[in-house]
This record gives sequence, C-alpha cells and structure tokens, in this order.
Amino acid sequence: RDPVASKAFERGFALLAERDLSFDLQCCPAQMAAAEALLKRHPNVRVCIDHLGKLWRLQVDGGADDAAKLAAWRSAMIGLAALPQVCCKLSMLGSAVPGWPGDAAKEALLKDLVLEVIALFGPKRCMFNSNWHINGAISNSDAPHDADAGLTMAGLFERFASWTAHLSAEDRDWLFAKSAEAFYRI
Repeated sequence: RDPVASKAFERGFALLAERDLSFDLQCCPAQMAAAEALLKRHPNVRVCIDHLGKLWRLQVDGGADDAAKLAAWRSAMIGLAALPQVCCKLSMLGSAVPGWPGDAAKEALLKDLVLEVIALFGPKRCMFNSNWHINGAISNSDAPHDADAGLTMAGLFERFASWTAHLSAEDRDWLFAKSAEAFYRI
C-alpha cells in the first residue's frame, strides 16, 4: 500500500530467486490481486499460500456475507493457481470455518473448500499442515484454532485422510508429504 515500502519489498523479494529460496505468503483475498501481480513479475520465486488462502470466519448460514467472501476468495485463488510456481498450504481451517469439528454442515463445507483448492492447484501443489502451536498450546491471537473445538492433531489428519480417501495413493502421498518435501526441499 505504501509505494516506497512496496518497491523495497519487491527488491528484497527478487533476491529470493537469486538465492533459490521460497516464500510463504500469508494474505487475505483482498490482498491477492496485488500478490498475483507481484508473483507474475517474479516467476522464479516459489511461493506457498498459507492457510487455505485466509478465508475468514464463514458463518455457514447461506447468507450474503459468506457468498461475498467465497466469491472474492475463489476469484483470487483461481488467479494464483494459474501461476505454476505457487502452491497452497491446507491449514488453519478453524479460521475459515470456526467450530467445524463439531458441526456436520460446517465440516461438509470445509471439506468441499479443501477439495476445491486441491482441484485448482493439483495434489502436487497442495500440502496438508496442522498449524498446531508448540505442544498444542493455543496462541494469543483471536484466530479460531482447530484445537479450540477439541480437535487433536491426530484427529485433524484423520479428517484429511477421510476427505481424500477417493484420491489415488499417489495423490495422497503428494498431499501428505511429497508436496512439502519438494517445496521446502526436505
């Protein structure tokens, strides 16, 4: 938003390609058009969109607010998915749909959104992540965390496994390990 800071940031961002480093991008849908423009100018910087693209507090009530949030998010994610150097981390689901582990309708929506992202980016450009804080402690932020609803890390990954049971073993290998190994070079 600040032209001086933006130019300085972009100069630093360009150095990532020179050093063969990646960038984890945490931004909300309203910021994604600017991010897409930046990433188009720097196609050699590998980027991972964090937290399912930062959908925020869907109510799952069929209302206009959810519809507007989803439309903005979808449009932005489609643009970013078109960039081959961009992948997406499937994490921080409780921020997108608070209380989802204890509500079948909320979980169904969240599952559909996760599968939508996988379809957009492909399994080789998506990775499941727990986003669990050290020792399972909850952070001081106001972001709803999956553990807030009583979900364990094991329970989260069991859900991921059930949501993707229809995919091939190879696709699931990418989602659960290989994408992260390739992106982070581990």
